[in-house]
Amino acid sequence: RGIERIGNNLSFWKFVPFVGLLAVTYFYLIAEPLYVSEACVTLKSGSSSASSGVGALLAATPFGSSGSSSDVGALMEHIDSPEMLRILDKKFHLRQWYSSPDRWFWNRMPANASDEDFLAFYQSRIEIDNQSAVNMLDIRVVDYTPERARAISEAIIDESEAFMNKLNDKITEVTLREARQELTAAMAAVSTVQPYERSLAESRLSTAQQSLLSATLVAKEQQEFMIRVSHSTLPTQSDRPKRIIDVMASILIAAALYVVVFLLWQNVLDHRRV
Repeated sequence: RGIERIGNNLSFWKFVPFVGLLAVTYFYLIAEPLYVSEACVTLKSGSSSASSGVGALLAATPFGSSGSSSDVGALMEHIDSPEMLRILDKKFHLRQWYSSPDRWFWNRMPANASDEDFLAFYQSRIEIDNQSAVNMLDIRVVDYTPERARAISEAIIDESEAFMNKLNDKITEVTLREARQELTAAMAAVSTVQPYERSLAESRLSTAQQSLLSATLVAKEQQEFMIRVSHSTLPTQSDRPKRIIDVMASILIAAALYVVVFLLWQNVLDHRRV
């Protein structure tokens, strides 16, 4: 009977406003503010008619496990990768920063978090919007201070640029390897063949030189370069939590929960009367 009395006294117009008051108190007075630094980058190929060169190399990199064939996809995977996290952790001590007792409970990573949980927490602080139609990436970094959010964002972009340069170097190496080997062999043949074979050897050398030139042009066309469309912003006000949206969501959830519980409770009462 006590439970029934509570159910009768706890009306919709008492429960939902109470939850709304709690939500306002939490999101406006208690919740730790988070700041978002935004940046935008794009990838440009050496030739607009060239097909992606990085995609062909993904199978040989740690970032090709998902089967992504696009350069943008490879870059997104790199930003979210353990390798990127190791670089940022070394520079910004992210494990210690994310698990600091100064952080509010809901925004804090456990101090004994596993490497997998550490990576997942880091990924929750990085938002990447792939605008595939224009080959651009919007990168947002969420952090506890505006200065640190921008610093981490800049470090991510710097490392991403270095990542693309390394892939370009790999493209050049793979593309030119065979042509260089053939040129070396042709040059050796010219210096060692008998006089009556020299014409043939010189012809081979000329062909090898042309092949190397063509391979060099192909390598340049296949390369992708990262260009900064906008630098990392320094946020002037907190962007998280989204207070109005979060309060409204809390009220809607409370209302839906009340209706569900009320209907279940009425069903229980009906069965008791029977």
